Amino acid sequence: MQIIESSIIGVRSAVRQFISSDGKLTVTIYPVLHIGEQQFYDQVYSEALSHDIVLAEGIKSPIVQRITRSYRWLPLKRLNLVL
Repeated sequence: MQIIESSIIGVRSAVRQFISSDGKLTVTIYPVLHIGEQQFYDQVYSEALSHDIVLAEGIKSPIVQRITRSYRWLPLKRLNLVL
């Protein structure tokens, strides 16, 4: 299952929805990236917060902190991107 795709036209993520066999429970997965356009994050937050429960996953480690700290040197504003 591919949920994030990178191609010549950009990076796309596919929202996946899983529904229980009796239809009483639905789980929606919103894959996100560290850097993207503000509209992308606004849409993800809007859709995710329309659910009853939101579980946000993240990894706290020295390696992840170093990687995300390195983003400050990217020309984000020039590229119209946000963290």
